[in-house]
Amino acid sequence: MRKRVWTLALGVAVTLLLAGCAPAGPHNSGPTGHLTLIPTATPSPGPSLDTATSLAVGVTEQIQVQVFAQTTFRAKHGCGCHLSKGARETFPAGTPVILLRVGVAGIWDSSTPYSQDVTGLNLDGTKFDGRPDLAVMAAQDGQKQATAAGLPWLPAGLFQGEQTWKVMNQKLSSFAVAYYVPEGVNQLKLTVNVPGQPSPNGSVTLGVPLPQAVIAMTIPNGGE
Repeated sequence: MRKRVWTLALGVAVTLLLAGCAPAGPHNSGPTGHLTLIPTATPSPGPSLDTATSLAVGVTEQIQVQVFAQTTFRAKHGCGCHLSKGARETFPAGTPVILLRVGVAGIWDSSTPYSQDVTGLNLDGTKFDGRPDLAVMAAQDGQKQATAAGLPWLPAGLFQGEQTWKVMNQKLSSFAVAYYVPEGVNQLKLTVNVPGQPSPNGSVTLGVPLPQAVIAMTIPNGGE
């Protein structure tokens, strides 16, 4: 009798143990009995902007352009240029100059390469708002100021020695440019041309507002 009771108890214990090992809860109700996972879409990140406040931002077909005011100063050298024959030098020594930092980056897209070709990038066609003549570059003083700021001078300086000019997606590559600032202006129309980009969106003209500091310098005794 005791042997029967012991056997019965052992059987009940084994049954309970097996029941405890069985998975809890109902099975998935899908046709195959397996759990279907639906991935959550992750948006592609946009180009990283510089933490500094930019004066203007624009895009071509695949390139983002950011413009920053680096510094303003008075030229030590004149431009050596004249609006008309016999006229005084257009921008003599002492003319206000603005040094800009121009940053370029590829616009991220999962279907495009990690870098973008910007070979031949230039700023041809840049002028001040309200003036028909092109903006004049303060090359001699600008290069010295760019070097002091640790920036390459113009795109050619940024890509010096490289046959193909490439910028990375989501990462700004910067160079410096400087222009004499004439009287009576408050905005630079900076045109950035990227020959490698599809037309007609291979160039962008940005309205770059001039800082008050350089505008004041154009007014007689205003910057003193």
